[in-house]
Amino acid sequence: MQPGSNTITTVVKKGAVFGVVAVFLAMVGIVEALHQRLVITGVISLGQAILLFTGLGAGFVMVRRTAGSRAVMILQGTVVGAITGAMLGGLVLLGQAVNLRNVFPNASPALYGILTVEQAEHGCDLAHHRRRAFRARRSRHRAAAPVGAAAGVRRHRGGSRTQPLPGTAAADAPG
Repeated sequence: MQPGSNTITTVVKKGAVFGVVAVFLAMVGIVEALHQRLVITGVISLGQAILLFTGLGAGFVMVRRTAGSRAVMILQGTVVGAITGAMLGGLVLLGQAVNLRNVFPNASPALYGILTVEQAEHGCDLAHHRRRAFRARRSRHRAAAPVGAAAGVRRHRGGSRTQPLPGTAAADAPG
């Protein structure tokens, strides 16, 4: 991708790709399996952290080669992160309308509880999720969009993987 070629189509495509990755991680059981491990006790589990890092990766990949202002980078990272989160919100809504468990055994009420940022013990009733579907979409957007924006800020401040590490052959090479 060339600098300056980030159109709305590219933003939507990258958001959709990372959204599919996040849905895949949820549907194969990785999120639910890693939810047992807490990164910060009482705050975030490893399963939730993986979903947040998916949004962060989406934002970083989007703005990695962007040659624009800080505002443009933050906006693009935010939109990509929001699309990624919207795909997870769509999974929760689809799981309410259709019994996905016939095809995906890991599409459990506990998974929907994790995705809606509720405790798994309280998230076992699908009727409970129907009442809270709108709030779940909003909370997922709130979590994913700032993560994507953070990638834009990080990139604008000069954090790039294209710079060689000090002490390596690439850093010591002339010019």
